[in-house]
Amino acid sequence: METYYKILGKGDTLVLLHGFLEDQSIWQKVVNHLLGKYQLLLIDLPGHGKTPVTNEICSMQCMAKAVSEVLNREKIDKATLIGHSLGGYVALSCLQYFPEKFNGICLVNSTTDADSPERLENRDRAIQVIAQNKNLFIRSAIPCLFNQDGLEEHRNTVNRLISLACRMSGKSIISVIEGMKIRYNSEQILANYQGKKLWVMGEKDNLLPLKNVKNIAKRTNTPFLVLPDGHMSPIENSTELAHAICAFFP
Repeated sequence: METYYKILGKGDTLVLLHGFLEDQSIWQKVVNHLLGKYQLLLIDLPGHGKTPVTNEICSMQCMAKAVSEVLNREKIDKATLIGHSLGGYVALSCLQYFPEKFNGICLVNSTTDADSPERLENRDRAIQVIAQNKNLFIRSAIPCLFNQDGLEEHRNTVNRLISLACRMSGKSIISVIEGMKIRYNSEQILANYQGKKLWVMGEKDNLLPLKNVKNIAKRTNTPFLVLPDGHMSPIENSTELAHAICAFFP
């Protein structure tokens, strides 16, 4: 499996990992603020963008291995992980299996929790919908990621993300969902991690309970920052997110 990626700029390396149904392009606004300070490694995770997936279940470990292989190929010894949503799950898996490669982690609109029984049921229902009408699922799911009060402001971006996600095969989408279903709770991995760490959440994130995530951040001794909008902080609050990354990973 050939992982698609690109490298921009020079300096200490940040690995930018996108979320579910996305690709590396969701970081574009953030990249505009970070270029000139860091070397940026943008990866299309397996099953997304230009990176194929061949497994029926695309686990977080499988995705972490793809990230590690890119670092090896580019001879990058140390990097900081910036993971949005699914990308945060992958980043935590990277710390579990390849801790020597990373000197920092920033979780963006993500969690260390495994799926709850209710969440597992929702994922199984999603799989059923995708099997019948993939595009219907995508058109329904992506707008819900944004702060609904500002949705119209991002309408063009939402439409672009929908168009992008519709290029994914139903088989790839289901494979990634199955992988998210079997991931473990990774709170202890983050708690034990000795590198720099930061957790960024959206105040109006409809997918993750802010209070619960804040409590996990406290238990894992992870600095916690709340931005004003929804689950798509790399787009909705790109400037604030970029400034936070620069401040915590100088």
